[in-house]
Amino acid sequence: MTQIFYPKFALFICLYAIIFTLVGTTMAKILDKIFPEHDESKHKFVILIEFLIQICVNCVFIYALREYVHHFMKMIPLFKNQIFGNPGKFAALIISPTIFTVQTNLAYKLEYIWL
Repeated sequence: MTQIFYPKFALFICLYAIIFTLVGTTMAKILDKIFPEHDESKHKFVILIEFLIQICVNCVFIYALREYVHHFMKMIPLFKNQIFGNPGKFAALIISPTIFTVQTNLAYKLEYIWL
């Protein structure tokens, strides 16, 4: 019989998701303060460019977070031989919406551009 669900791997996904949530939401709030606030007096194209740059920075941040957390987790002797694959790939799917929703200016820009 083929094993479909791996409980130990699921626990690592949960652990990574917790780390991502703590670090990710903090960084997302910082990014929201760094990027320009939504300003309807700007041309929609300028707001679109700001929006796209912010999305790209978020994607690079999520990717870096995923890779660094995985690297550091594998350095811990207790976890080194317990991690099969990269649970961060699945945990990133969980945390990405949270990172984007914490950035209220990003949401305002999105709503202004497309609605």
